[in-house]
Amino acid sequence: MNNNKVLNDAGADIELKDNLEKTALHHACNTSCKDVVEVLIRNKANVNAFDQQKETPLFYSSYHGHLGICKLLVVNGAEINRRDKDKATPLFLATLQKHADVCEYLMQQGADPHSMTESEEEEEEEEGGGGGGNRKGKEKVVERKEEVEEVEKKKKKKNFLNIG
Repeated sequence: MNNNKVLNDAGADIELKDNLEKTALHHACNTSCKDVVEVLIRNKANVNAFDQQKETPLFYSSYHGHLGICKLLVVNGAEINRRDKDKATPLFLATLQKHADVCEYLMQQGADPHSMTESEEEEEEEEGGGGGGNRKGKEKVVERKEEVEEVEKKKKKKNFLNIG
């Protein structure tokens, strides 16, 4: 049976939110249900819907390292550089979780590694122009990115006997 027809015939509200303002698409991305994500997107689910934390489905798939789902969301218009209420981006979450493949994909698609945490301009405005920006946050992101790159290099150097 056609999933699209079932949803449409049943009058399903695919934008319905739970008590945390998450949609079915948020949940499908969180649990790596790619087939469900495809059906929801085909039925015009909002790929940029946000929950109480201001996180879109791309935040969930990036955090959990679901590259295939990240690709589906981005191809269908997901905002790559969107920030959540803590000023984090999907790239920042993927970096923290050491999902190098997701990080690489997001950057190839235009994710800005310099906007992964609160920008200097925003912090200066909040602090009254004091300057300095969020250097510690940016240093942490760069440090994590370097860790991810180092792990990936080691993986590539190992041979089939896992020596190297």
